[in-house]
Amino acid sequence: IESWVDRHHPDDRALVLPAHEEAVRARRPAEFEYRVRRDDGTYGWVRMRAGMVLDEEGRLVREAGTLWNTTQAHAAAESVSRALRHMTDGFLAVDREWRIEFVNLAAERLLGEPAGATGRLLWDVPAIRGVPGLEERCRRAVAEGRPEGFDAPWPGGDRWYHLRPVPLPDEGLTLYITDVTERRHHEAARRAAAERAALTGQLTRSLAQAVTAEDVVGAVADSVLPAFGAAGLTILGLENDRLNVIGAVGYPEGFRHRIHGLRHDVPSPVREALRTRSAQFVESREAFAAGYPETAAIALTGQKQAWAFLPLTVSGRAIGAAVVSFDRPRTLDDDERALLSALSGL
Repeated sequence: IESWVDRHHPDDRALVLPAHEEAVRARRPAEFEYRVRRDDGTYGWVRMRAGMVLDEEGRLVREAGTLWNTTQAHAAAESVSRALRHMTDGFLAVDREWRIEFVNLAAERLLGEPAGATGRLLWDVPAIRGVPGLEERCRRAVAEGRPEGFDAPWPGGDRWYHLRPVPLPDEGLTLYITDVTERRHHEAARRAAAERAALTGQLTRSLAQAVTAEDVVGAVADSVLPAFGAAGLTILGLENDRLNVIGAVGYPEGFRHRIHGLRHDVPSPVREALRTRSAQFVESREAFAAGYPETAAIALTGQKQAWAFLPLTVSGRAIGAAVVSFDRPRTLDDDERALLSALSGL
């Protein structure tokens, strides 16, 4: 026994010896895995399975068993552990009680708790609690025995991650966390491009069939207003320095007559759009009143709360403007502004 124990790795003796003594007392087979010192002084892993040989009076005479060299298996496991530890995706594992057993470096950074999450209850980690729907999906994955997968914004930033809880039979759950921010940006850009192409094609076809000014206004209203959630449209023509209403939809009775014939040189978003040959956007009634007090009173009788003023030009010459309006304050994003500007060129 002494020579056997002497070859144990010092860190393993405290585990193997008590377990061995308990097996001897219980007169049952013993099975352990531990590190043993080789003749050259290095250590390797072995698995031992031994039975107790008893005499006629039940006293232990000797132990007989088998040793397997498991060094290669441990080396492979350690290699996998290192790969998990250093991979770019976040990875963590929890036991059946939802306590964290393993966290890799990427997950430590996301959790904001370097080397401090192991042993904690998963739901006690603030970053985990801040992910919408994560606890529900993890519990469902374990209950149903199948992986889940979903995208969610990570708390405290502007990045998105794909989270994949994978249940382990009778052992707990692993959670993979993959940054998908760029993928989502690319997907959004592709969707926006497809939407722009579809809307442009629809408006082009509608305008090709338009015969009268009313047809043009109707074609633009039918194509543009639903796409942007807008509530009103006015087409203005510039003639003799005055703005004449060619057509309008979505406004109260009498509004068209109030703005028909307004002087072009009075400060207004329309004037600015025609002067700069670029779209102007006003996000609220307050912004309109602050920026253009001379014309705000008339404009606000249209009962709208946000506007996009789009210049209409032919061969570089300003001929009028299209005004798309909204029932509530509205901030258009860059893609929406670019699309409206492009549509005004049709």
